[in-house]
Amino acid sequence: MEHPHILRKKLLAVLKAAILGAALFDAMIVVYNLAYNIWGQGHSGAFVHDFFIGLGFLLAIPSGYVTSAIGFEGGLVNEYVVNGLLGAFLFGLISGFWQFVVKGDPQK
Repeated sequence: MEHPHILRKKLLAVLKAAILGAALFDAMIVVYNLAYNIWGQGHSGAFVHDFFIGLGFLLAIPSGYVTSAIGFEGGLVNEYVVNGLLGAFLFGLISGFWQFVVKGDPQK
C-alpha cells in the first residue's frame, strides 16, 4: 500500500495529463479552423486546399463514430466534447499506466 501523500501526487499527475490531453485535442480543432480560414480556401493551391479538407475529415471521425454508436440522429455530436474526452482518456490512460505500473511503488 502506497503512502497517501504519494498516491495523491500520482493521481494529480494523471489528472494534469488528462486535462492537457483534452486541451491539446480541442486545440487541434481550433488551429484547424484558423488555418483553414487563412490558407485552405483555395487561394494557396490545390495541395494546401486538399490537405485542409482531409485534415477536417480526420478531425470529424471520432465525433462521427460516437454519433453512430449512440444512435443520435440529427447531425454530429459536438466535436469539441468528443475530442476533448478522447484526449483526456488517452492521456490519462497513458499517464496512469506510467505512474502506477512503470514507475511502480517507490517503497520497493
